[in-house]
Amino acid sequence: MLTSMVNEVMAAAPGDGALLNRCVQTYADAPVFKEMDRPWVEDNPFLRPLLNCDFPGFDTTNALSSDQLASNASLIANRILLSIYERDFVFLPRHELDEKWENFQSYYSDDLRLLGEIIRPQLERYVFSSLKEEVNVSGSWTIEAFEAYFEDFRQNFKAVENQQVMTAITSARNPAAAALTYLIQLAGDFLVESSAMARNTVGNYGQLQSELFKVVIDECGYGVHPVKHSTLFERVLQSRGLDPVPHTYWQFYLPTSFYVNNYYNYICRDHRHLFRYFGAILEVETAFRVTCKQMTDMMTEVFGHNAETDYFTEHVHIDTHHSRMALENLIVPAVKTYGNSILAYIVRGFEEVGIIGTIFNNGLKKQIEWADSFFASPESDSPAEQTPLRVVQFGELDKNRRWEGTRMSDVDTVYSVRSGEFDLVAGYSVVATFGAGQQVRVPAGVLFALCPSADCIYDVAPAEV
Repeated sequence: MLTSMVNEVMAAAPGDGALLNRCVQTYADAPVFKEMDRPWVEDNPFLRPLLNCDFPGFDTTNALSSDQLASNASLIANRILLSIYERDFVFLPRHELDEKWENFQSYYSDDLRLLGEIIRPQLERYVFSSLKEEVNVSGSWTIEAFEAYFEDFRQNFKAVENQQVMTAITSARNPAAAALTYLIQLAGDFLVESSAMARNTVGNYGQLQSELFKVVIDECGYGVHPVKHSTLFERVLQSRGLDPVPHTYWQFYLPTSFYVNNYYNYICRDHRHLFRYFGAILEVETAFRVTCKQMTDMMTEVFGHNAETDYFTEHVHIDTHHSRMALENLIVPAVKTYGNSILAYIVRGFEEVGIIGTIFNNGLKKQIEWADSFFASPESDSPAEQTPLRVVQFGELDKNRRWEGTRMSDVDTVYSVRSGEFDLVAGYSVVATFGAGQQVRVPAGVLFALCPSADCIYDVAPAEV
């Protein structure tokens, strides 16, 4: 079947949506990517459900616009892309590989590698085209103009949008639940930290390559595993009772969180985008020293002065140096060597990272605020039929519940329970139960899952404006 499909792809016109969907369906039918009857499986980084019951297939006539990045189509496209990109990385479970050997072999199989490469270019156009249109780099840039542009950013960057997310967490009715939602969104990137950028440290391009490698060495703790940055973040997760194995909480990642992770893989995997990456790393290393201070303050306020914050405080320290290294040891020498023409690409990468940061923050803030709304405040005047019977953190799935997988709500929708109960999962940290005679409104642009009881009957209708 795969050989036949490859022949069809070779003969097909670019942008053939029907053929893309056939390839996607074949790819997603692999056992490691099929829907599961549970929200996660412990210690198995290969199991990554891709599709869901609300996904009808891709219509790639038009790429996703920036206001569609929180849609169900975006969720599926970004899940698929990350599963393709990360085939370049080595993942192993913590224990008992024998039990997961078939999953290990399947994830890295030739068939999935080949199918993934067939799918990838079209999905990249579908997902990232709107970002390209967001940035317009004009004029004749010089290194002096760029340094002035960067210095203005460095002096004035206050991470306002990230602080808004931190405030949404600390001011929430249930700050601990909101913080867990936040940490899970970071896990997809932070547990494989530096893996995407490491793609640019192989090959041969002189002193610049060695300078970038110095940053990667820092990220990896100079070979000392306990201080490797991803190890530090594992400790953050473990301190809050979360599993540190990569992608345990795959089904809880927002499409806007996947999008950030995918962007770095996208510009690092295609070496035509090397200079975009130089701009991107300068922006993110400069910004991260500020955002990590805000994250440290949030963790301390929510969990107390004994909160595990070493990951964040380490970045406040080291990213000051990485910012300087990226400018002085990468960008200035690159322009001196290769000319001013590369500055347009450096500026584009710098600007794009700011945009994807906004996309991440907006998606996460909306999810946190919606999930937190289920925790009733003392002065709440919500009708009884809209107030959950109970709200809990996710534990083991109730044996009387059916896991239907996570998806994005594309339109405001009302779910009305006629009999039985269902759990509305608004993320790992918020599961709200509704019973007969109750209803709940799920707004557009949030991730959710329904877990109905065996005797549950419910109605679904568009919400009234």
